[in-house]
Amino acid sequence: MVSLGAVITISALAFETFFQQIVSYPERPIVLGNGSISTAISYHVDVDPQQPNLANDLAMGAAISSTIVGSNNTVPSAPPSCGTSNCTWGQYSSLGVCTQCKDISSFVRYICKNHTLISFTDGSFTDYGCGYTLNGTMLTGTYLNGLLSRRVVTLTLQAVDVPSNISSDRGPFTSSIAFKDFVYPIFDFYIAYAPEGKVAVLRNDTPVAMECVFHWCTKSYRASYFEGALNETIVDTFANQSAKELSSSEILAGIPPIVITPPFGSTTFSVSNGTTEGLKETLSIDLSHRSTETDDNLNITDSFQGIYNVTMAPPYDFNAYLDLITTSMTNNLRTKIQGTEPVIGPAWGTQTFVRIRWVWISLPVFLLLATLAFVVGTIVKSSRQQVGIWKTSALAMLLHGLAGGARHKLDPEASASEVEAAARKIHVTLSPDKDTSRLVLF
Repeated sequence: MVSLGAVITISALAFETFFQQIVSYPERPIVLGNGSISTAISYHVDVDPQQPNLANDLAMGAAISSTIVGSNNTVPSAPPSCGTSNCTWGQYSSLGVCTQCKDISSFVRYICKNHTLISFTDGSFTDYGCGYTLNGTMLTGTYLNGLLSRRVVTLTLQAVDVPSNISSDRGPFTSSIAFKDFVYPIFDFYIAYAPEGKVAVLRNDTPVAMECVFHWCTKSYRASYFEGALNETIVDTFANQSAKELSSSEILAGIPPIVITPPFGSTTFSVSNGTTEGLKETLSIDLSHRSTETDDNLNITDSFQGIYNVTMAPPYDFNAYLDLITTSMTNNLRTKIQGTEPVIGPAWGTQTFVRIRWVWISLPVFLLLATLAFVVGTIVKSSRQQVGIWKTSALAMLLHGLAGGARHKLDPEASASEVEAAARKIHVTLSPDKDTSRLVLF
């Protein structure tokens, strides 16, 4: 019994801590409404067939130009609407712009022989040049200009094809090598550059040479929005490369030349006639570029802007810049008033609830049972050892005393068993006498 009492006393020190931990008030997510995010279903720009451009969609033109020449590697996202600042959306699809690149290094030739005519993408030429060429056109290399000073070409980006009514020179690249199966490409171009720029060209390093294409596609996303930050992940893309080129009568009848129905959804996406030509014209003007430097010791790193800095900044990956442009164009499509639809997803909030943590009730239950066992054990043990009956408080006797006759009913020489037997028979009451009050036995 002594050990049990000690355990109860020590365990009781933690009683309050355990008792306070029984009830907790956690939070759980609940749906408090809906959030929406915009997707592009179709895209239409009124384009003059004689002068295709994006004059009627200046926002798209600005998105393209700012991404190409900008120094920031981020683009504005499609604007979501989420009243709780915590929204999620399942898989959804949107019309977009995708890009692909394929290596064409096997078509590049190195030429370094005086009086060999080498052309440039702007139509000019030189017969004092050394470098890597495609169809006789210099991609990277060196040449002597009219002042007999050496010039270094570190990057060339030239359209494979541009709208036929554009007055600018189309260069020697008039047909595709890698993407002949695209019926309606937005923009097809060659890109060649020397990683590390001028230093690599002077070492005669072989340039990175690719043919790349922008084309219409659908993009499938999953997205979440939390505390002002949109996290949108591309799950899948689909491009209808088997599209057929429309006849003049079909175009006049208003049939859209670009119609995409991806396998991962039932929505049909379309691009109107002439829109692709307007985008092609804008991209051909903004992207076509040739980086040429003088052969001197000047630090020319700062002379490159935007995507053309690919020649100077590791890892020299031009595909990342192209992805940035297509993302900017796709997100701009999704901001239009016409041709867009919202996708609805749950808007999450929090709810506080009461949780009973039953494990913490173990100590209070143990103390209750242990105390009960201790009391019962004490009673049983006292009964078995014939412990005498003792009044723990003598105040009643001290204040009132026993009546005269009561003293004769108790034998001070009685044994413990006789005292116990007498205690069961005796009843004590306070004398009703007004003048004096005594304890009366009966």
